[in-house]
Amino acid sequence: MRQHLVRPALAVALLLAGLLGAPVRGASAHPHMRPPPVQVFVTVEDQDVRVTVQVEDPVLRTQATWDLTAETPPDEVANAYVDKHLKVFVDGEETPLELDKVIRLFGANLTNPDGSPVEPNYAVRTKRKVDEAPHSISVRWEDFSGVLWETEHVVPVTVSQDYAMRSGNMTPDDPAWIWHTDPTKRMNELASVEDVSWTPPQVESRWPLLAAILAGLGVLSLLGAFKAPKLMLPAAAVCLALAGAAWAGGIGDSVSSRPATVAESLPSEQGAKVIFDRLLRNVYATFEVRRRAAVDANQQGEAAGEDAWTRGGLRREDEDAIFDLLSKTATPSLLATIYQHVFKSLVLEDSGGAVSILEDLSIDDANAVVTFPPDTERPRFRVEATWTLTSAVHHWGHTHRRKNLVAATFEIVEQGGSWKFDEFSVQRHERESLDPPAPTAADPNATAPTVDEAPAGAEPKR
Repeated sequence: MRQHLVRPALAVALLLAGLLGAPVRGASAHPHMRPPPVQVFVTVEDQDVRVTVQVEDPVLRTQATWDLTAETPPDEVANAYVDKHLKVFVDGEETPLELDKVIRLFGANLTNPDGSPVEPNYAVRTKRKVDEAPHSISVRWEDFSGVLWETEHVVPVTVSQDYAMRSGNMTPDDPAWIWHTDPTKRMNELASVEDVSWTPPQVESRWPLLAAILAGLGVLSLLGAFKAPKLMLPAAAVCLALAGAAWAGGIGDSVSSRPATVAESLPSEQGAKVIFDRLLRNVYATFEVRRRAAVDANQQGEAAGEDAWTRGGLRREDEDAIFDLLSKTATPSLLATIYQHVFKSLVLEDSGGAVSILEDLSIDDANAVVTFPPDTERPRFRVEATWTLTSAVHHWGHTHRRKNLVAATFEIVEQGGSWKFDEFSVQRHERESLDPPAPTAADPNATAPTVDEAPAGAEPKR
């Protein structure tokens, strides 16, 4: 059944995102219509530093020649290019890089946003193990000759640590860029998807059997006190005292249990808000978990040619896995609707349809309204809530951020031992760009700067 939902859902999501999406308030077109000829990607993972230089074939061939029929340039050519152009400093010390592999990127018949053909690209991957997890990494581009991105000499750089990213640009005027680790880094809350389990409750009935027997003996003793008060009054007092103690402590109770009714199975209002909170985070975590898996696959070379950095790490072939994870949170009838809504909220049209990285999810639990529909066949409740999602895409040396404000109503139902979303309707969805205004395009007739025009000893950009 799910396979029938997957393809139409993705098609509709892409159609909504690319063709029918409402204009983003405050959005601006991406300042470039072609990808940069050279890009640098740095991945920091504990004591491992991996640096990838992505370079177009024509740029690399200005520096060296090799067999035109070869799939990739020789290792010595790629290594020499990186050694000549890129310097990497870890915690202030220059760190030589070791060549890992060279991979050819992109196939034939691909076009850029401006319609021009995509040039063959090579990913020159290097690695280095350092003594301890770095606190800062500085990258410096030494020679900008031949590196012309439309009207600018610029090399974008992106640094990734724990799936979070930062981007910047290296230019002749400012050839170095520094990354610092975040000392307040905290665990990402959207890192896992788990069932919100529900156990059918049992209602206990307790009968104070021992307390009743002792109370009965106490009453009989009081009646006998009319004939023998000296003997029976103390006995009555003892029996009644023991009856009270047995009742208070539940001693000697007869216990029976029965399945709870639907009304008895419902959570409290606060409990319903907690369930809703976990389910909503599950929905967004589904996309984030798959994005992280794609980033890992790309870094390991298992997805050679896939530009996961530009597209936010979410690949189309991940859609089956997304639906599998999403089925932990939504009933089958709701999967396509939830997928479409979240996919659209994460797509940034002015970044080439890239799926963004989740940065923050804030749910207004205090003002959420919980209602319990009467006479339902299974435990069910309704939540009207508002939440804000902040997300970002880092590529081509730019950061694109969006804020989504959503007000919606959910029906939540017990199914198969878990709470799941069963119905979903959006009352309000506002998308706001958090990007600064796009810079004015440079004069195409102006003379582009050369590396010789860069001031000597330029300070790294912080």
